Amino acid sequence: VHFGTNVTIASALESWRQSIETINQLKYNGGGSNLAGAISRCVATLAISPPNRKNIILLMGVGTPSVPEVNPLEAAATAAMNARNQNTAIVPILIEEPTSADDSNVLYLKNEISSDGQVFASDLVDLNNLRERLFEHLICLT
Repeated sequence: VHFGTNVTIASALESWRQSIETINQLKYNGGGSNLAGAISRCVATLAISPPNRKNIILLMGVGTPSVPEVNPLEAAATAAMNARNQNTAIVPILIEEPTSADDSNVLYLKNEISSDGQVFASDLVDLNNLRERLFEHLICLT
């Protein structure tokens, strides 16, 4: 899914190679950060995946949620708990400039969103270099 304030499906279930192509085509639209909506839409999409498949959400965002207007942090944490209850792993990837790193964003994602307490952080320039560490982590989850 692609999210800002609104959440849309960018592509149906696909292979990891197709997923990378889809991610490379996404453009930032601005607006808020609707983590709850993104997680919920992913869970709904993954509900149709084969039963023997491990479902993993790579949640790429710029920080803590700002949407919905009322309790966005709680809404996202609840959506993440619902995903975990449905055996869907969430791996947060925090996109921010190294000079503007905010520990509160990392702690929130680690404690409330991540399935295993891991959070990956990168700026947009270094995102390609993150792939190998992320790949190793995903292998451990499956």
